[in-house]
Amino acid sequence: MKFFYLIIGIILLASYDGYSQNSFPATGNVGIGTSNPQTSLDVQHIGTGNTGAIVSIQGFDDNGGAGGYLRLVKSRGTTVGTFTTTALGDGFGTVDFMGVTAGNVIGYGARIVGRQDGTAGNTYIPGKLSFFTGNLSDALVEQMTITSSGNVGIGAPAPIADFQIGNGSVALSFGSANSANLHYGTSYIGFNAARASTGWTVAGNGVNNGGGVIYSDVFGNIYMAPIASNGAGVQTLADLDIKSNIAFSITPAGVVRAKQIKVETTNWPDYVFKKDYQLPSLTDVKAYIDQNQHLPEIPSEQEIAKDGLNLGEMNKLLMKKVEELTLYLIEKDKEKTEQEQTNKVLTAQISELKTRLDSLSKVLQDKQQ
Repeated sequence: MKFFYLIIGIILLASYDGYSQNSFPATGNVGIGTSNPQTSLDVQHIGTGNTGAIVSIQGFDDNGGAGGYLRLVKSRGTTVGTFTTTALGDGFGTVDFMGVTAGNVIGYGARIVGRQDGTAGNTYIPGKLSFFTGNLSDALVEQMTITSSGNVGIGAPAPIADFQIGNGSVALSFGSANSANLHYGTSYIGFNAARASTGWTVAGNGVNNGGGVIYSDVFGNIYMAPIASNGAGVQTLADLDIKSNIAFSITPAGVVRAKQIKVETTNWPDYVFKKDYQLPSLTDVKAYIDQNQHLPEIPSEQEIAKDGLNLGEMNKLLMKKVEELTLYLIEKDKEKTEQEQTNKVLTAQISELKTRLDSLSKVLQDKQQ
């Protein structure tokens, strides 16, 4: 009988060991949920539900700073040896997000890396965070970086400004203002400027300080305005609805309003006044107009309706036509002056001829008497 119970016990132990999902060896990898851990600590969860493996690190204390911590630590050396100061570029730790590829292997989907970003201090080490995402080219691409100085880069792994964007586009969306003194539903971007409850403020010491703002209202109008400082950051613009302060605005219908628009262009048509410029004859211009119903070189109504109007090019064409028109007027004025001189000569000759005819008529009348 004792032998029977011994056999039963061995079978139960063997059965328990066969279904065991944990592995805690004295050395080597530790597994939770797996008897074949692949990493230093391998936590796995296999089931039919939609809950994955959860690692819970909890801290219970009435101290406000207490709680659970997850620490990823890099050292040059070991805890039983001598530490060596970590260096610029050292990785403190990596968090990988992985899935199964089309080839049925574990593949990278995203990654967060912490790295040293300067010379280590006595207590703290300057560090940066880099965020990577995977792509269909089987590569992890660094998409966003936060440096130790607080610079944020999107598509710029080494941002040199507070916010830097690499190659790409930017879309900004803002919620409603939360002050009763501001319009609800408005959005703005301030450059060295911020919106207070009663107006705009400019940061600085009051000496040659200024800023600007791009602002949209609830109607979809977009305004751009400069803001000058009257002192050490005092408000100077109560509200951008004061149109006298607007430098530039666009309505939802596409209407642009500005105090001045400067268009950079080249090849301004002063060549019309060169001696070798061939001025078209008015006869040729009339023939072109009769055939096409618009001036030569000027886009037709159909072309403008299809392609729109290029302000720079149109102003060049209009100036060219104005200069050609000026030459036509100068030519006509010259012809008019020459005609007037000819008329004066003819008038004088007619007057002299009339005087002679009168004298001859008188002589003939005297002979008849």
